[in-house]
Amino acid sequence: MGKIGEDVVKPKAQEMYLLPEIRLLNQHNHEKVQFNHRTGSRCYIAQLHALRDKYKDEDPTPLELFKEFHSSQKTGFISKPVQKAIDHMEAMMDNPVEEGQEPPSTESAVREVVRSNTFLRAVGISSKKRSRVSRSCQFQDLTWELYLEKVKRDELRETIEQQNLQLADLRKISVEATEARRTTTA
Repeated sequence: MGKIGEDVVKPKAQEMYLLPEIRLLNQHNHEKVQFNHRTGSRCYIAQLHALRDKYKDEDPTPLELFKEFHSSQKTGFISKPVQKAIDHMEAMMDNPVEEGQEPPSTESAVREVVRSNTFLRAVGISSKKRSRVSRSCQFQDLTWELYLEKVKRDELRETIEQQNLQLADLRKISVEATEARRTTTA
């Protein structure tokens, strides 16, 4: 038998994901993903710590991190979009530079190809300057978190109400049982 209220909370959570606005938001976010990471259930930071042994004394370049995080750990498989991005980054860094100019850094190559600071910021490389776009994304994230908290709050309130009703029923049964015992013993 499940926990009290579990039969109410799970359907509510499932219903939440069936709401048209939630489905559209999830679909929109899914469409924005260009390069699926292959770190499994690990976040970038956890994967970065797991790679410490491999890179022992030296820090991996952003390009090496991009390769590590977007290739399969078991098979080494890299998807076509990711391989294309890696090839483009390497080509940018291999381009001959004119005298007086510095070759592009791996960080700038990754930033230009990925077109987002999210990857670099997630692995702790990029500066944390915030643009208007990142603030908008942060606002959307916070709005989503607030919505989820409100849903959880409503579910908890409903669970508490049901538990209070169950408690009232149990008290009523207890009082009736006590009265029945008194009348039979008297």
